[in-house]
Amino acid sequence: ENQPIEIRISPEIMGSNEISGHPEESQKDPFSNLIHQLSSEMLCQEIEIKVSDDQTKGIRIRLIDKDLEIDLTEQAISDLLLKHLLPRFRARLEGMVR
Repeated sequence: ENQPIEIRISPEIMGSNEISGHPEESQKDPFSNLIHQLSSEMLCQEIEIKVSDDQTKGIRIRLIDKDLEIDLTEQAISDLLLKHLLPRFRARLEGMVR
């Protein structure tokens, strides 16, 4: 059974030309073309692609009926990687960032 899914993509990934009202310029970007092709196919399967309201970089996938969200933003992925690094490498990276 198909469940409604919402995919939130950061404005930077969608491309500033598309958001600023110049979608013809975004046609040059292969990633934008891929998103447009996939979004038209996904609409038939109850999958909706939207530009994220916040300014986080990345993608969030949400199962609407199940109250489940998969966070693939830069911050979530970097937090996950830092959590699983060896302590000495984590200390070095945290020292560089702070």
